Amino acid sequence: MSIATYLKQGALDFDLVIFDEASQIPAPDALGAMLRGRQVIVVGDSKQMPPNSLFGKAVELEEDELENSATAEMESILALIEARGAASKMLRWHYRSRHDSLIAVSNDQFYKNKLLAFPSPGFHPDATGLKFHYLPNTHYDKGSSRTNAGEVQAVVAAVLNHALTKPHLSLGVVAFSLSQRDAILLELEKERRLNPETDEFFARHAGGDEFFVKNLENVQGDERDVIYISICYGKTKTGQLSQNFGLLNKPGGERRLNVLISRARLAMEVFANFKGEELKVGADSPLGIHSLQIFLQFADSGQLSKSHVQEQKQSFAFGTLLHQAIQRLGYKVETKVGSQGYYIDLAIKHPQDPSKFVLALEYDGAGYYEAASARDRERLRQSVLEGLGWTFERIWSTDWFRNPDAELNRLKGLIDNAIAQHDDLMRSLTTQANSIQLEKPKVVSHEPVAAPILRIEKEQPEFEACTTPYRKADVSKLNIPHVDDFSAIPLSVLVHAVERIVETEYPIYTTVVATRLANAAGLSRVGAKIKRIVNQAIQSATSQGLINVSLDGVLWPKGRNTVKLRNWDNVDATTRKLENVCDAELTNALLLTVQDAHAISITDAASAALGLLGFQRTTSQASDRISKLSK
Repeated sequence: MSIATYLKQGALDFDLVIFDEASQIPAPDALGAMLRGRQVIVVGDSKQMPPNSLFGKAVELEEDELENSATAEMESILALIEARGAASKMLRWHYRSRHDSLIAVSNDQFYKNKLLAFPSPGFHPDATGLKFHYLPNTHYDKGSSRTNAGEVQAVVAAVLNHALTKPHLSLGVVAFSLSQRDAILLELEKERRLNPETDEFFARHAGGDEFFVKNLENVQGDERDVIYISICYGKTKTGQLSQNFGLLNKPGGERRLNVLISRARLAMEVFANFKGEELKVGADSPLGIHSLQIFLQFADSGQLSKSHVQEQKQSFAFGTLLHQAIQRLGYKVETKVGSQGYYIDLAIKHPQDPSKFVLALEYDGAGYYEAASARDRERLRQSVLEGLGWTFERIWSTDWFRNPDAELNRLKGLIDNAIAQHDDLMRSLTTQANSIQLEKPKVVSHEPVAAPILRIEKEQPEFEACTTPYRKADVSKLNIPHVDDFSAIPLSVLVHAVERIVETEYPIYTTVVATRLANAAGLSRVGAKIKRIVNQAIQSATSQGLINVSLDGVLWPKGRNTVKLRNWDNVDATTRKLENVCDAELTNALLLTVQDAHAISITDAASAALGLLGFQRTTSQASDRISKLSK
């Protein structure tokens, strides 16, 4: 939940709300507004990046002024308010990470395990969490370049592989030093020239999610689907491991590390030529080095050595009864799944792959009654879990004790359906490339003419041969409330709306769906935040088997693959763009144009095909696109 939504839902009336990052300089206008206001809320995180010394250098106080100043040692507005003893409240729900390992170290080292992070079901293809790449054959050039050339090459290779295999995910690279950052940029530029097919990835993700390479000091405020971390510092050619890690050794270095390791939504990969246990950490070592050691050990092993963590046990008799009943049915089940503030009562494992969960079960036990509010208990927790890919169901003790046999049969049906749904999803992900198969016209060579000739020599697959008016989804019937903050809309509501839009306007691109949802919420602009939330809703709808997504990013209803031919002439100007027409529909129009022709030039075929779709002008870009489809 965003801060703005939290305040709005609480119906709080304040003269001023200041969103204070610890690294920001208190602005005179903000301080003036505070003096004039009657009430104020300051929102910030004292565990994030400390301020630089720019403000201190710009304004220097005399010695007597320093002694008499009550605020000279205060680094931010947040610290000033805290020093005055103002009441404070921690917003505990962690929203960014789609895999719990991405926030585990920050929660343990900096937030005293008070953050509430939800567990991942384990089968999201992109939510892979934290990984460690051990590079023992690379060396840190401490003397001259102050870079790790082998690590640079490994990071650049990983970036190029990401651009080729996962271009739909945004990516950022963070190096511990400026020298390493510059070396990565230089090497990446060389490799990009040798791999021009990756240019589209580096030009994509506009609107705040573009690819970046930054050093540790400049990464605050950024977040990406995937983050690569280049430690750079490490063993030299002689095998010596220095304890100098740049800014991490300075006061506040642990806060820089906290910023860095909490930037990723889906995955984070760490590159280093040493392991955490090789660091020599003592009682007098900087806190940043202590935290770095724990982070590297966790990235390598996946385990946090926390003595206070105890095995979770059933705290309610009904939970034990359910657990035993599921085991008697022959399913693998785990209790109290989670490690950071929220636990799923019972989670059903996939019978062939126990590392993946197919169903989350909540019953009316201790966890249910301990929820802070009915809204948290009945809506928000389920919405968050479904957004992470979980299938979520509830079992009520009263129903069970009234008719245990009926509830047991219902429970078995829920588990079987969840397993079947998961298997269908996995099969669809592996066969999406063949979900839409249209045989394209052949280009045949004849005597030289002004343009190539298209000839249909084989019987073509069936398709809808008549055009129908483009049917646009009615956004007023999507049950989406008008909001100022798009993230306030429950994910389950968005998933249902996505299903209805796709059912009405398929085949349809994600960008058009995002526009429809934003308009339904009363918003005119689709920014990076809305795109990210819509993508999450689409992923959830796909995981629930409601829609299919082809490899070219086109959305289809479940079980539909018939290519429709629509007339776009009467659609609004924002929708009536050739870029919104998918290749399958354009190919359909091309096939309908040439099916009765013995031979036709590509230029004429392009003009006729676009005319069928309601586009009166044939631009050079349209001709080029149709020409590519005909090959």
